[in-house]
Parts: sequence; structure tokens; C-alpha cells
Amino acid sequence: MSSAPIKVGFVGLSANGWAATSLGPALLDPSLKGVYELKAVSTSNADSAAASAAKHSDLTGSSVKPYHGSTSAIAEDENVDLVAISVKAPLHRDAVLPVIQKGKNFFLEWPAGKSLQETEEIRAAAQKKGVKTFIGLQARVSPVVQKVKQLIDSDAIGKVQSSTFVAVVPSDIHMWSPTPNGSGHNRYALDASNAVTPLTVGVGHLLDPIIYTLGHLTTITAVSSQVHPILKLTDADGKETSETLQSQFDEHFTFGGQFPNGAHSSFTLRFGGKFFPGRKTVRWEIEGEKGHILLESENIFGAFINVTSPRLFLNGEEVAVLGVQSGASEAVGILVDQWKEYAKGEQEGKYATIDDAVILRRTLDAIAQSAREGKRVELDLKL
Repeated sequence: MSSAPIKVGFVGLSANGWAATSLGPALLDPSLKGVYELKAVSTSNADSAAASAAKHSDLTGSSVKPYHGSTSAIAEDENVDLVAISVKAPLHRDAVLPVIQKGKNFFLEWPAGKSLQETEEIRAAAQKKGVKTFIGLQARVSPVVQKVKQLIDSDAIGKVQSSTFVAVVPSDIHMWSPTPNGSGHNRYALDASNAVTPLTVGVGHLLDPIIYTLGHLTTITAVSSQVHPILKLTDADGKETSETLQSQFDEHFTFGGQFPNGAHSSFTLRFGGKFFPGRKTVRWEIEGEKGHILLESENIFGAFINVTSPRLFLNGEEVAVLGVQSGASEAVGILVDQWKEYAKGEQEGKYATIDDAVILRRTLDAIAQSAREGKRVELDLKL
């Protein structure tokens, strides 16, 4: 880990949204003091930039400079080493390309563009300039997922034979379907053209740790369904309104495939159904020649192992993971771990890069193609 703090310019750190509630607070966690320094913020307009700069100057106890408009301005700041970008997916490409052109390393939230083509374009630009890339696929840095990888890599269960992942996102949390939160900035997730769909974001965040621990899939056979064609919108408090919308996306996914070693993979994610105490919201089993790994959660948000910590079992015995409260929601904690991994550098850090984003986007496109065309798809993941 570098002895000099990494100086960060943050794009999108405004009054609300993921950056304000989770990603920004994680960066400012006391455990990262001396590792990172927030030096600048950039938002869409002068007033919000000034407000954010003032707020974070108070929080950090040092001056934070405001920028607004094009990200080229914050990227030109000589006091910024890393530009962190957390804006809506349709804005990813236009926000990150000026940063790359200025030769600055960057963090970019998943899905790293609104299409595979944009993700590929971002990768090509970063490769040409030789900048370091850091993508917000944080599930892989979760202590629980890191422990799973350690067990597999240490041959604790022998050669992996299969992976079976089943998850449900209950209707009670009002994400996407069937009773989504339609208030404020949440509404843009209901427009499929914005690329924050149950497939891109839901499946994407859950599939990445599988790829990270077990390897990429070489084939895909998929089925997807729109079980809830009409969305009943709720307000910010989760109360149903009188408004409905025609759904623009599928919200049930089942697909299978093979890993490079020939092991079998199956994956199911569904949205809807009521939550009740004791309900398993995620169950991930990894079968090996000489052992078995199980991850499971009864947390209402448990399907999202990028923000929660499922319980971990090896051959039926629960495994304690240092610093983790099993089954708890740990969004900020996992994001703190993500920032820590980047600070370790390219050789030691276990963070996701733009290469990982491209592989994941190609896999998601193959899932969509297989479901659409009703056929098995072979994946070409050579970069």
C-alpha cells in the first residue's frame, strides 16, 4: 500500500443517491484516514457543487474544491490522483472519457456504461492511455466472498464440480418489480433504456463473485420471464400509489453453463413474493470432489451479497469470518473494503477493473441472447 495518500476528485457526490449514502461515507471512513484524501467534488451545477464542497470540507477538516459541468475540469486538477465517478449509467461514458483523455486513473460505478459497446469503448480508451481502472463490483471484496475464494484456492473442497445459486428479491423492498419505488430519482431505473435493469444490475452484481471465485462461464443457456407485466408504483415510504406502469424488463432469470474446468453452473434470480422471518433470500452451494461450501441468508436484502454478508458453511460447519456479522447488511463496510483493496495497488489489490467489467457485460449479453433466441450461446471472452 502506498505511503502517500491517494488524492480523490469525486464526480456525483451530491445530496442524495448511492454516492451520498454509501460510496462517499465509505471513502471517508476513519480506517481510511491517511490512505485517501478527498480533494475535489464535481456535480451537475455550481450550486450543488458548492454545497457538496462545503459539506465535505467540514467533514474532512480540509478544503475540498468544487467543480461542475464537464469532468475534464476536475481531471485537470493537479491535486487529484484518482477521479471517482458515481453518476447515472447513461452518463458513464461521457463522464469517464474526458478523465481518461487527461491521463487520470478512475473509479467508475457498475455497469460502466449503458451497453457492452460503451464498456468496450471505455476499456479501449483506458488501455490506450495506460490509466489504472477501478470498477464498482464490490461483492468480490466482501470478506465472505474472499473467504470462499480462499477455501477454493486452498483445495479445501477439492476440484469444483458444480455451483448452484438461487436468490429472491422480495417485493417488500420495492426494487424494480412488482411494486417498485417510483419516487424521485428511483424512477429512472424503471426505464430499460437507462441500463439499470434487473439483468444488468441485479444479475450483474450477483454473477460477478461467482466468476471471480470459480472462473468465467464458457457457455450459457438461459430463460427469462416477465412475470409481472404491470408495475404498481409505491412512494418513498413503500406505500402503494394509484399509479401503474407497463414493465419494460424481465425480472425472473434462470441460466446454466459450464466453467473452464467443466464444472456445472446454475443460477436463478427472481423478483417478487413476500418476505417473512426465516425465509432464505439467497442460497449458494459449491460442490467439490471432497467437500461442500454453502452461503445463505435470511436478510431481506440477502440476495445482494454485494451489500450483505451471508452465513458461510464448510461441510456443514459454520465458518466465522473476521470482522463480519453474519447475515447483516454491510453496504458501507464492504465499500470500505473495496477502497482498501484499490489502495493496495495492481499486484495485491483484489478490486475489479474495466477488463472484469467487459467480461461481465459480455456474459450478461449472452444471457439475454440465449433467453431471446432460445439457444445455447458460446462465450468469447478473450480481451
